[in-house]
Amino acid sequence: MSLATKLENTYLSILRYAILVIATLALVAVVITGLMALSSAMSFEPSKPTYTSISDKSSEFKKEFSLDGFRKDNSPKEEAKPAPKDQAPAPAPKEDSFQKYVRDSAEKVNNVLLRYFKVVEGRDLDKDRTLSILINYPASNGIYDQDTQKFYWETLISVASELDKQIENIAKDTSKKIDVNDLLRWHANQVKKAIRKLNEENAEKDLKYKQKMAKYYADKASVPGLLMTAAGALGTFLAIIMTFLMVKIEINLRPLKEIAEAKKLNN
Repeated sequence: MSLATKLENTYLSILRYAILVIATLALVAVVITGLMALSSAMSFEPSKPTYTSISDKSSEFKKEFSLDGFRKDNSPKEEAKPAPKDQAPAPAPKEDSFQKYVRDSAEKVNNVLLRYFKVVEGRDLDKDRTLSILINYPASNGIYDQDTQKFYWETLISVASELDKQIENIAKDTSKKIDVNDLLRWHANQVKKAIRKLNEENAEKDLKYKQKMAKYYADKASVPGLLMTAAGALGTFLAIIMTFLMVKIEINLRPLKEIAEAKKLNN
């Protein structure tokens, strides 16, 4: 066997293994891109988030409303500003039942305040005037939503009940006296603080939902490209296999060719 023939056989063997490696890589690419395309095509649209309402967090937020909390934050960081005089009045709730709820709640708080001023301050307040102030207080501080107002009144009644139980002790110890105006402002600020916290939580949910939707659309848009890549890899695989078969045939024919050449030399 000549040196040239030996070199050819060596190169054919090397080419054979190189083709096997490349064909394997091409097949792996077909499988991976095919699975990615299938996964993207079968992905489902993300479900919309369930936003948290004030009623869902009511029990958690109510823990922050107490007379002790008011005394601790006696100087509210954010002062509630009344509505400007020229501002259009807030629309009255459409449901009469809610109007009744607001009035009943305001009367409960009003009765406590009247008793507080009578026992502690030794003076009587105009019942109708204070009731009107209490009813309009949420709207004057930018609290219009009915669910939020319900939370407002629930927590204010809770704080007022605490105050009612302490009236006798406050009358005996004037150092425990409170400023009712400060108490109402503090309470309104606490409600708005809870609403801000709730809005931030819902905004975070909305952001995550938008990110999921962006990924969903990106996955769907990637399907054609992945299919083209898989098709290209499959074509490459088939072409390499054909080349491999040709090399294999050439390698198998080499011995026959050498036998035929040897016979010619012997003859």
